[in-house]
Amino acid sequence: MATPLVVSDVAKSFTMHLRDSVTLPVVAGVSFSIRAGECAVLGGPSGAGKSSILKM
Repeated sequence: MATPLVVSDVAKSFTMHLRDSVTLPVVAGVSFSIRAGECAVLGGPSGAGKSSILKM
């Protein structure tokens, strides 16, 4: 079966311009793949980076 989505070692950070340009890492080292026909769930506590992963 084909693998239509592969995510490998992605990271996301934000620069806080109002805080002396401090860089805030929010997601690091995320990898997964989803094959055709599979159903996936992205779970975790509040603030864990779920929305950040989906927006990438």
